[in-house]
Amino acid sequence: ATVVGPQIAGVTLARSVTHDGTLFVAVRTNGWMNELSLMEPELMRKLNGVSGRPPIRRIRYVLGV
Repeated sequence: ATVVGPQIAGVTLARSVTHDGTLFVAVRTNGWMNELSLMEPELMRKLNGVSGRPPIRRIRYVLGV
């Protein structure tokens, strides 16, 4: 919630990060999956702006929180 905000945090759940930097995120609805896909460049900047974490290279969304 600190990085993406409370609204997005309320409809998503980070599941895992692979060794190559792919973040898997569970999303509550298809509508939110579409919205988040459009917001991906902004989300990547926010996520990679947090120090002390390996870089996220891509985000994959899966249905179901």
